[in-house]
Amino acid sequence: MKLGIDLFQTRQKIALLSSASTCTSEGEPSFWKLFHNAPLRKLFSAEHGFALRAAAGDAVSDDREPRTGLPIYSLYQAHTKALNTALLEDVDALCYDLQDVGARFYTYTSSLLECLRACKKAGKPLIVLDRPNPVGNALEGFGMSAGFTSFVGAFSAPMRYGLTCGELARYLNQGIGADLEVVPMQGYDSRFYWKDTGLPWTKPSPNIIDADACQVYLATCLMEGLNVSEGRGTVKPFYQIGAPFIRSEDWIRRIGRVDGVELLPVCFVPQASKYRGELCHGVELVLQKKWEHTFELALRLVTSLQALYPQNLEYVQGEQGYFLDLLCGNDRLRHGLSVERGLEIAAADCRAFSDIQKEVSLYGK
Repeated sequence: MKLGIDLFQTRQKIALLSSASTCTSEGEPSFWKLFHNAPLRKLFSAEHGFALRAAAGDAVSDDREPRTGLPIYSLYQAHTKALNTALLEDVDALCYDLQDVGARFYTYTSSLLECLRACKKAGKPLIVLDRPNPVGNALEGFGMSAGFTSFVGAFSAPMRYGLTCGELARYLNQGIGADLEVVPMQGYDSRFYWKDTGLPWTKPSPNIIDADACQVYLATCLMEGLNVSEGRGTVKPFYQIGAPFIRSEDWIRRIGRVDGVELLPVCFVPQASKYRGELCHGVELVLQKKWEHTFELALRLVTSLQALYPQNLEYVQGEQGYFLDLLCGNDRLRHGLSVERGLEIAAADCRAFSDIQKEVSLYGK
């Protein structure tokens, strides 16, 4: 199959939002291809920076790409995550080519929204070079409730939104009206998981270590809103989660069985992030197949911790409120929502979004 970057040609002066790991189907970095085949004038970077060296949530400064000498303007700075429209004045169009993971709280989707807003304001086209959604077109999880918008939840859609980046841009642009062009893929089926594409995997961010991690991330990212390690600073981020106060066997027993994944007891010592240098006990996820029950496990992970460790469990707070609420798009889970009721609410949210999904689809099914 062919990616959008494989098929894109232009003689326009362009800027590019991408990363050093974003590649063509042949493994050539996208920025390198465009530098040699188009008038590429500047680069933009999202969270983690262009070289993917910054930790999650860390501000990224402007930089320069060493091989091309092109300036890199960060869209993840301490004071702003918006794109300064003045930086588009000397180009004809802005190109977007970033691999995301199919999760609403993965911030590349929020940077895509900022690109649409900036291009609308500047009167410049946004060209999205489409890429696969590595977790297919399944819909899962809560939609967004009023009052919970943030950079980890910048738009109304289920947590697992089932769109490629080009389709997502078409949806987001409905409320913006930017001059949007999507360069679609060839040979792609919206039901594909990454392994179905036959393409090599390159990490889109430091802790998404392989294609299956995109599925795991949907289930375990909610640990970011708790005083529980999501495995950052280990060899298996998001696959293994835990904390010093957890007893693995008790937690696994309380979580219960979830189709498509096996939970194993694990001990680990993070070398970064939460509990750095401390022994953590928890669970490791082993995927058994293509997995469409990530949200059920996410609910079971949190509700079981709430039941087992009410005196130990803490909720991470920031300037915008509780981080768990921002990830979920509501505060129901923090206030004791049951798994069964959570699945009912999410199913209704996904049904409401399914018509939008069909409307913006580029690949049928």
